[in-house]
Amino acid sequence: MRSVWILTVFALISLAVVVGCSDDYVLPPDSVISGKYEGVYVVTEDYGSSQAQEHTQFIVFEFIDSSSTYIMRIDTEKDFDPTFSVCRVDGKFLFTDGVTLLQLHSLPDEQADQNACDRKFNPEGLFTLIKSGESDSLRLTQFDNAAKVFKEIRIGKVASE
Repeated sequence: MRSVWILTVFALISLAVVVGCSDDYVLPPDSVISGKYEGVYVVTEDYGSSQAQEHTQFIVFEFIDSSSTYIMRIDTEKDFDPTFSVCRVDGKFLFTDGVTLLQLHSLPDEQADQNACDRKFNPEGLFTLIKSGESDSLRLTQFDNAAKVFKEIRIGKVASE
């Protein structure tokens, strides 16, 4: 009888902890980041070494929550480095331990050097998502240890038109 009572108390305490902490583990719904953003895409080659090279490109990034798709392209209205032009990419996104970008298409930008679009620098795979509170800015980061490449997307939401 005593063991039944101990199990009951343990079950009630466990239930209280799960219910009390359940909101700490909820992943944000897609609509939390949906919208159009502008910012920069930074790729650092040989990350962590003395030969590290950082490339920065202004981008426009859009999350479309109704279809869980994303589109990233060069912001040609700003100065851009035509020798390091990131590819125009699109695909699906989903929330996991961060944000996973599943690339479907990759094309060179029409206004950049067609040879500079290097697909190995495309944002693809699992990114850590940093979004503080109700801020309209996002930071997505990824480190590819095998290639020694650090990728960072720093974007701010564009006001609705």
